[in-house]
Amino acid sequence: MQRIEIRHDFSLPVDRVYPYLSEHENLGTLFGATVERVRDGDTSRNGVGSVRRLKVGPLPWFEETVT
Repeated sequence: MQRIEIRHDFSLPVDRVYPYLSEHENLGTLFGATVERVRDGDTSRNGVGSVRRLKVGPLPWFEETVT
């Protein structure tokens, strides 16, 4: 397993930014990526257990699982 950590200061409050970023499909716009939903979470659509597949530029596809 690998871990990627991205730090960025937003000019909006957390209660507005987090819901936007936790919506899988919105990451495509943010990162210029292709995003596909693989699996919904155990108790909510984007919650624990949800999986999304991303492709950024020429890099290979990778999957991200919410833990």
